Amino acid sequence: MAENVGTQSKNRTDISSYSPPKRMASFFASVQLPASDIIHTHRIKTVLAYVYNPTVAEQIKNAVVKHMPRIGFRHLESPVTLSTIDEDKPVVLFVDDHTINDINFDNLRKSIPLLSIVLLSTNPTLCSQPFQHSSNLLPKLNGIDFVATIGIPDSNPNEIIPAFIRLSEDKLNISTSSAAKRFIVLVVDDEPRWFAKFIPHLYSILGGRAAIMTKRNFDDALSFIDERADDLICVITDMSFPRAGIVDPKAGSLLINHLHLKYRRIAKIVASGGIDDHSLSGKALLLNKNSESAKEELHRFMLDYAALGDFIIPVGNTTVHARSVIELKEAISHADVSVLDNYAENDFFSSWLYMHGFHDAGDRIRVNLSTGETLRGFLINELDITIQSISNDPFVISDSRGTTLLSTFSLKQIAEHIRSMDPSMIEKWESDNHLSYWMMRHGYPELADELRPINGKGKSIRDMTIQLFDKWISRYSETGLYTG
Repeated sequence: MAENVGTQSKNRTDISSYSPPKRMASFFASVQLPASDIIHTHRIKTVLAYVYNPTVAEQIKNAVVKHMPRIGFRHLESPVTLSTIDEDKPVVLFVDDHTINDINFDNLRKSIPLLSIVLLSTNPTLCSQPFQHSSNLLPKLNGIDFVATIGIPDSNPNEIIPAFIRLSEDKLNISTSSAAKRFIVLVVDDEPRWFAKFIPHLYSILGGRAAIMTKRNFDDALSFIDERADDLICVITDMSFPRAGIVDPKAGSLLINHLHLKYRRIAKIVASGGIDDHSLSGKALLLNKNSESAKEELHRFMLDYAALGDFIIPVGNTTVHARSVIELKEAISHADVSVLDNYAENDFFSSWLYMHGFHDAGDRIRVNLSTGETLRGFLINELDITIQSISNDPFVISDSRGTTLLSTFSLKQIAEHIRSMDPSMIEKWESDNHLSYWMMRHGYPELADELRPINGKGKSIRDMTIQLFDKWISRYSETGLYTG
């Protein structure tokens, strides 16, 4: 988590006038379980492809089999076959520009209540203009959930298709489990071409730590923000999109100003092809969609301002990047009390702890209102408790009878045991994020993010897990972050 005080790190996103958020009394109150344990109330079970082009059908199948083998796949060749499906499990249906007109979406949703429909479009007009314009010309579009463009430069089906399956799953879980505490990034945009490039990259940044929700117009976005503000870690918005049924070139500005006034804790990004409202520069990151550096800027901002990366805090004349609660405690011990007061007031400590798996400490720190040296002592005490809990929390592997086979803090020992493990156990870890959650809490966030989700099955899931362990043990060893 970062704040614009003191010396700037050369690797940080420079938004020097970015205003910090204010403390919210109800932010993530009473979170008891890892976010990963409650985000996936529903899991997509089946992907259906009703598309005219056999090449596109094969691309969908290959993407599902390669990246999401836990999900079943069916290629449907006629709307008659589709009408016979009666399914109570979550389903994603991919259609294209030709087959969209064959389907009665209302009837289909009656037989498949937990259905998400994704249009894979190659229509250059539809892909390049706002969704509202396209839906006025083609009313059928109002019956689908998402539009993704394919067959254009930089559009990779192996990235787009899994991303939109996950987006469908996120929307389903957020919409049907509104009471569950979770971390959400809200994206407000209605341009399909940019969406298809952006969503896969955003998921690569988030790992498994947050879900994505999308809205196409100002009114829906505003309602969602006011309803789910406690769950939001970031809002990413375009400048021009519909407001009160009419495309408003200032809709993004209005949304950012609303967030800045009421929810300053939430990180804010304006992502647009042209930004002429420079009054937003002190309130949000202004990101040019067409810039070659846009992806890198987005990545840095999410790490620094959405609590996904190191905890960044000025200490004297330097800027400290704390990777772990141990390093955070050391920084707090030496930081100026005015910085600590500012960070506590803006919920930076609790936000970072929540996003790194320390929910109990985050809960206690969030409601504490002390200042000055009293605050410093309180923070150090809470982190001491957290550090002690980590030291009493080895990674334990047991057999089916509950007999402990391994209890260790060593990445190398975990990796060695995984090499001979039954893959079904690793599949279970993938399902509940048990392995990645432990890695996050123990100071290995990069490995944790790549393990969420592993998306494999059988021997392949074991091989992928081992490859990730070998990769990060080597990198951590090279940088001195791991010596075990």
